[in-house]
Amino acid sequence: MASESSSAVLDLNDADTEDTEAASVTDEALEVVPLIMEHGYDIAVKVDAPMKQLSTLETFVTYRVRCVCARWAAPPYVRRRYNHFKLLHKRLSAAHPLIAAPPLPPLHSARQQLDRYSPSFVAIRTLALNAFLDRVAKHPILTHSEDFRIFLTTPDDELDKVFKSDSSAMNLWGLSNALSYGGGESKATNGARVKDPEFSAAVDYLLSLQQKLTTLCTLTNKLYKGTAGLNTEYMK
Repeated sequence: MASESSSAVLDLNDADTEDTEAASVTDEALEVVPLIMEHGYDIAVKVDAPMKQLSTLETFVTYRVRCVCARWAAPPYVRRRYNHFKLLHKRLSAAHPLIAAPPLPPLHSARQQLDRYSPSFVAIRTLALNAFLDRVAKHPILTHSEDFRIFLTTPDDELDKVFKSDSSAMNLWGLSNALSYGGGESKATNGARVKDPEFSAAVDYLLSLQQKLTTLCTLTNKLYKGTAGLNTEYMK
């Protein structure tokens, strides 16, 4: 996913290789271990092969993301930056407010700023991003998210456009340009408000639970009063 102005794509897998001496590599030149879906799952994902990309404006690290899925076709691989993972986490949290999305590895600290391109730091982040994506893939609800599918299948240049602005992101990710999760409703493009099925189901469950707890409290109070009355009778 190198930009058009990229001057080099450097392999970060070798901890003993200096940037100035590393040869430019491509994904085709990297070793690819076939992905195998675990028993009971119809998807397998893998984050590996971090690369540092140099452009005239910035330097950043991308990660190769591979996927095999029985539900939809996926390209051999795509390349994603950390910000793309962060965007996915944000979209999953917004689309499923009652579900805690798996945590992302934190941004580098001020101390790590100078070492954020070191092989050891990038290797640890690669493992953490792989764990995040694997947990999303194995989640019974999040794995069916449209945001997750688009993250794994969208060409690199289109996902870059998604990251530029919130409005373009919502359009390219197939979302309405006016979402509102408050009150369990979302506003459609024609202005009509429709209920969010997932939120509505949760509200119904909580209302039912509230009624049951209220009934339980009432019975408990009656039982307590009855017991207190019997104790008074026995004390006479």
